[in-house]
Amino acid sequence: MIELAKTQPVNPTQSTRTKKIHYGYYDRKPLTPHPVIHLGGKYLERYGFSIGDTVEVKLESHCITITKASQSK
Repeated sequence: MIELAKTQPVNPTQSTRTKKIHYGYYDRKPLTPHPVIHLGGKYLERYGFSIGDTVEVKLESHCITITKASQSK
């Protein structure tokens, strides 16, 4: 089992990340590109996300909000 450090955000001003939208492709023909955002890093742990957590993704025009899902679901 992996033991993860339980740390708090170091600096609230570092809570904004800039990510680039990349190409992704579905595994079927014809290969049609679609937008992909990759998120990963120790900072996710610092902000309360752990391996195996379930998240809720809320999509709005020009806005994506990712929230850790409650354990009761």
